[in-house]
Amino acid sequence: MKKAWVIVRPVIGYEDSLEVVAAALTKGEADAAARRVNAFFHSLQKRLARMPDPFEDGISDEEHSDRWDRRHKAITGARWPFGYSFESDLGQSGDVAIVKAVPFVTGGAR
Repeated sequence: MKKAWVIVRPVIGYEDSLEVVAAALTKGEADAAARRVNAFFHSLQKRLARMPDPFEDGISDEEHSDRWDRRHKAITGARWPFGYSFESDLGQSGDVAIVKAVPFVTGGAR
């Protein structure tokens, strides 16, 4: 049986759950796609870490709103690889996209 390769992300809050982000015909293509997603994700995390903390003590409500809005725009305006958003994962560390092999069935199965 042939294999297809999928790029998946663990679903936070659901033990052992994975969500498919993309698929590839070769492991090399899948690995490259996962590297692209993870590099983008870590770059965005670093960008957000450089932004002022919206929850800093002593700032005004207006400053809080302004900081939160800038952070939100950075996240929602980002051009995520494959058009898929990992916004809910931004608080975690480590890689978000991993590669798994899955059986690939062609013809005959009905």
